[in-house]
Amino acid sequence: MGFNLLLCKEAIDEGLRTLTSGIQSPLKPLIEDALFGGQRFRPLLMLALTYDLAPEKNEKEFLKTIPLSLPLEIIHNAALILDDLPCMDNAHRRRNRPPLHQKYGEMKAILAAFSLVGFSMEWIAKLSIDGGLKEKFISILGKAIGPDQMSSGQCLDLTLPPEKLTLSDVRGIYHQKTGVLFEAAVLMACHYRQVDSGLRKKLVCWAERFGFLYQLRDDDIDQKEEVHGINAHRLFEKRVMEDIRKKEKKALRDFFNDEKDGAGSIHFPSLCHFITLL
Repeated sequence: MGFNLLLCKEAIDEGLRTLTSGIQSPLKPLIEDALFGGQRFRPLLMLALTYDLAPEKNEKEFLKTIPLSLPLEIIHNAALILDDLPCMDNAHRRRNRPPLHQKYGEMKAILAAFSLVGFSMEWIAKLSIDGGLKEKFISILGKAIGPDQMSSGQCLDLTLPPEKLTLSDVRGIYHQKTGVLFEAAVLMACHYRQVDSGLRKKLVCWAERFGFLYQLRDDDIDQKEEVHGINAHRLFEKRVMEDIRKKEKKALRDFFNDEKDGAGSIHFPSLCHFITLL
């Protein structure tokens, strides 16, 4: 069959449309607005790894994993709504559209973000999977958005003086605010496929590095925008940033060729493709 990125993205879009169709709340227009138009990186990463870990499974079995990935996209978009607020990044555009708070008002935007987090947990509870796996997914996502991860990273991003930050500091903040949701995607795939703890830890390290590189790419795109928060491309010289990105990409690729400390004998062609998107 092979992993088809485009078909999986279309399936995620269709899954989200089906999920939101039954919402009766006055917040429904905001939720629909927030969920549609994204690249779907996080759920696609989970699906790619899920496929690579068991490529012998048939298409019908693989398609059953698509609903498992939707909470990642729902939570990601909840975070974006909050990130865009004037008290945070103060963004003026999101996916070439005005952010939700400009279109609908801050009060409704905050309530929509809050609703999406609850919506993601409700969906996990409805999934047709083993109860222990549901608990694991809720634990993984709850930790990712909790006080020590995404919330902490966003707080540090907006409160620490950028001029005093080292590259190591920036990497730590980026891990909390961005990397943890990529790690959650990897962890969910690993637990679904019952991967042993050794390989699971290695894949989580790969996801942390991937998240860092992904945020650097975003910084490069956003460096001309007048938004709050840290931007590595404004803090460090262009030459330094280019060197960092080259080294990070090489490390991501090397993982798949390292039989001892990397992927071992398992092939990850679908996951490896994501490096080219950065």
